[in-house]
Amino acid sequence: MNSLIVSIAAMLFASSVPNNQAPQIPDDVKQMVQARVKNGYAPSIVIGVIDANGSTVMGEGWTKRNGGNKVDGDTVYEIGSITKAFTGILLADMVTKGEVALDDPISKYLPDDIDTPTKDDKEITLKNLSNHTSGLPRLPDNMVPDDSDNPYASYSPQDLYDFLDGYVMESPIGEKYAYSNLGAGLLGNILSRAANQTYEQLVWQRIAKPLGMTSTVCSVRSDAASRAAQGYSGAVEAGNWDIPTLAGAGDLVSSANDMLKFVSANLGIIPSPLQEAMKLSHEPTVKSTIPNTDVGLGWHIRDHKGRKLIWHNGGTGGYRSFVGFTPDKKFGVVVLTNTSSLGVDDIGLHTLEPEIDMDTRWNEPTAKVDEKTLKSYVGYYELQPGLMMNVQVQNGMLTVEPTGQQAYTLYPKSKTEFFLIEVEAAGEFVVDDNGKVTHLIWKQNGAEQKGPRKENYTPPAPKKEIEVDPKILERYVGQYELAPSVRFDVTLKEDQLYVQLTGQPSFPVFAEAEDKFFYKVVEAAITFHIEDGKTTALTLHQGGLDQRAKRLPDKEE
Repeated sequence: MNSLIVSIAAMLFASSVPNNQAPQIPDDVKQMVQARVKNGYAPSIVIGVIDANGSTVMGEGWTKRNGGNKVDGDTVYEIGSITKAFTGILLADMVTKGEVALDDPISKYLPDDIDTPTKDDKEITLKNLSNHTSGLPRLPDNMVPDDSDNPYASYSPQDLYDFLDGYVMESPIGEKYAYSNLGAGLLGNILSRAANQTYEQLVWQRIAKPLGMTSTVCSVRSDAASRAAQGYSGAVEAGNWDIPTLAGAGDLVSSANDMLKFVSANLGIIPSPLQEAMKLSHEPTVKSTIPNTDVGLGWHIRDHKGRKLIWHNGGTGGYRSFVGFTPDKKFGVVVLTNTSSLGVDDIGLHTLEPEIDMDTRWNEPTAKVDEKTLKSYVGYYELQPGLMMNVQVQNGMLTVEPTGQQAYTLYPKSKTEFFLIEVEAAGEFVVDDNGKVTHLIWKQNGAEQKGPRKENYTPPAPKKEIEVDPKILERYVGQYELAPSVRFDVTLKEDQLYVQLTGQPSFPVFAEAEDKFFYKVVEAAITFHIEDGKTTALTLHQGGLDQRAKRLPDKEE
């Protein structure tokens, strides 16, 4: 796969796109791309457009915030959920070749010892997985990341099969659109089993190789790594994601030049063996919850005043992406960026249809603040007991990390005022007459909090983990009600205690005492309460708050 293979389709692509007739990127789009990079919202953005006459690519920024290489059409980015469009085309290709059928039940392709979930005597089909009508949740509840910065990496095929074997369906099958990374990932797994190939081998042999997409692989590695843009969350470097078991949901990386070949084939501009499969993947199968939008096989299909826009977006820990095209105009666009803090959907959709507005908030210039001033703000600010704001400088920008949360980037509005882009929040540093920073005023949800600067503050030392007898851990297994329909589900697996709050993943907790446990992924702890030898409740300690949850009676076998 590392060798450079030029297919017939790739040569046709190259010879059919005379540059003197290539479509142009609109001036307002160019200005928006340049502004977002110049203002520090994105380290880089690459945008490419294509029609029957040719293609044009514009790269703005660098592969790293402080250096790296100038980005261009060959720079590699994680494309996240755009992978689902590839998975849909793989399904369509296998359908057109008679290898599988859209209405095949998933049980046909999974190990015989798995009791696959059903609902009302219905089985989940391959089409249900592709168009998000499977009734499966967004993510499996037994996904317990070994590394929160690479959340899918440790999820194994056996974990997936264990989840399916014990899952009780709550939603009907085939009736309701509910976006599911689990469903798309399971589809990729099933297609791989049916073809007796890895997901990457399937993509390479059936899509990437025929189209000459030599930079499109699973995960950032091999020769693609040397051309990869470093991912960021704001100013904070983000690690690359590896999604081995659920690869069909979002494991691919690619470049703008590769993605333009992909778009060109979908538009029928270049001939390819995938033409029939791609057309099948574009056919609407169900209404989505997005206004005026249907779902095909992996694709979203928007009706804009009678014109069909086929698109998908993507996002991982350090990247955002968009690909879309209009079949009637034979025109397409791809936009890639190496930040997860700000999407590029608005740029892509506006490029497809100028009537769809871009988000002009990010066109406004940010203030220029020198590094000496930024460093003067570094320190800890106490908003309330147990809630400390840790302000640091990373990659030439300010970041703030509230107790128990991730670090967010502060963008300068003035020399002393900064704002976040992920949420409606802002901070203002107050400086006295002697030039000393005294406190931080935090503004969020219509309220203001004054946080005095804590001089000589030392963060608490890491908690020391102890071993607890598994028989004691077994006492804590059960459900605890925090509020109506909000519960903690405590489980024990291989002598490790896990806690899952409704709607969130399950995380391991570690003992610092026989009855008190702490998280490593967030700044939080849990105390179990025992009366007369029985566990009656737990208390969550987080952000200076103590929230008690009463244990529910155990379910009868």
